[in-house]
Amino acid sequence: MASVDSFLNFYDDYSEAVHPEILSYISENNQITQKGYCNDDFCALATERIRSFFGLPNAQVFYFPNGTICNIVGLKAMLRSFESVISADSGHINTHEAGALEAAGHKIVSQPGINGKLTPELADRAYETYEDEHTAVPKALYLTQGTEVGTVYM
Repeated sequence: MASVDSFLNFYDDYSEAVHPEILSYISENNQITQKGYCNDDFCALATERIRSFFGLPNAQVFYFPNGTICNIVGLKAMLRSFESVISADSGHINTHEAGALEAAGHKIVSQPGINGKLTPELADRAYETYEDEHTAVPKALYLTQGTEVGTVYM
């Protein structure tokens, strides 16, 4: 197994090792019985810290089990039912989320990314796929700082 220092895999969010401090914390607290479904002391502490960090003491904080759900909820909040999202062809929502966003009702307009990245020109080209009221209107861009191929935007 390659060490974390020698190689990072951007394939997904669970292919790499857990940071040693996180693993230690989990191990130390593994035998503590807690209620489930975000009714536990750990979520309460995280909520308190999030509210404090953002200076919003009454903010509602919601927890999701994985990134796919986060992407769906976030994009559905941004898009109307007839709108789509532009993604690099290698973008995570287009390759590793098994069609979840499209199953939730939003088309992904993919473009052949350059080293996994979208450019303004590629976004413009994707927007040109909109023909008329029978075509999903591209309204959002899907960008991740670390792309699926390991490149980053500068």
